[in-house]
Amino acid sequence: MIKADIPQDVTEYKEQFFFGLTIRQFVCGVAMIALAVITFLIGSKFIPTDVLVYIVILEVAPLAAVGFMRYNGMPFEKIAATVFEFYFGNQRRGMQYLPDEIEIFDEVRKIRLAEAERERAAEKNRKGEERPMNNGKMIFVTGSAMSGKSRFAVSQFSNLDRVQYLCTGRDMDDKTLNRIIYNERSKNFRWDIIRNFSVDKTPVNYKEYRCFVLDNLADWIYKKTMEKFGASVGCSEREMADFVKELLLAVNVLMSEVKGSGGTLVIISAETGFSPVPFDITDSIYREALCTVNQRIANMADEAYFSFSGLQLRVR
Repeated sequence: MIKADIPQDVTEYKEQFFFGLTIRQFVCGVAMIALAVITFLIGSKFIPTDVLVYIVILEVAPLAAVGFMRYNGMPFEKIAATVFEFYFGNQRRGMQYLPDEIEIFDEVRKIRLAEAERERAAEKNRKGEERPMNNGKMIFVTGSAMSGKSRFAVSQFSNLDRVQYLCTGRDMDDKTLNRIIYNERSKNFRWDIIRNFSVDKTPVNYKEYRCFVLDNLADWIYKKTMEKFGASVGCSEREMADFVKELLLAVNVLMSEVKGSGGTLVIISAETGFSPVPFDITDSIYREALCTVNQRIANMADEAYFSFSGLQLRVR
């Protein structure tokens, strides 16, 4: 059987002439040796040896480059011609386009301009410059005390006008109130605050307003717990079930009315799951009722966030 070695890249194959050298390399090598010998024989009579060595190197360098230098498959003379053309040739060769190509370029330019305009519009929407509104949405925010829940809720409507803030307590957090006042003065927005709001009693103007913040559901549930079980010594499972049902019914009415009018509602509540188990009977009833209502509302919400240390983690 006859075996023949095939190089990995056949384009790099060179016919070997003498001791692995090609004809080009052999000729240039012989010329280099001959030139060096002649230069030494003649020059040694007139030039010092150390200087003569440099002269010989300069003489044989072009022959070495022609015979042995290759770059990307090109010999030395092609490399030199390419370099010369690049630096000294006519670089200003105008590109000529056919009419059809010009039309294609115009269409591509129009498409890119339209895409850039859409990107700018989307960026304006993200920054709130066009006051986007998520119609018919319910957002649930829960977390521990002083975790940034109210600040986050206010930020949802920071670029919207005619927002109603439903505060279940008599007083508001100073930072939240200052943020609302700042939005009103700097952006000429109107935010109306209802204090001592009761989910099941206080009427809401769903026609005039489309954005609502309920702050805080936990406070309202605590008031309802004290009204019903403040003087009680206990609570049966049936009474607890009826109480939770009553709370959920009131919240569902508020949610349905807001979403039905195409508005957005943010409900702020408190997370009691990390607190110790209370020993007081009323506090135990409040804790169980709040946890149950929180779970139901979180499952019904379009978006749910957990707030901690000023950060909000979206969990739904």
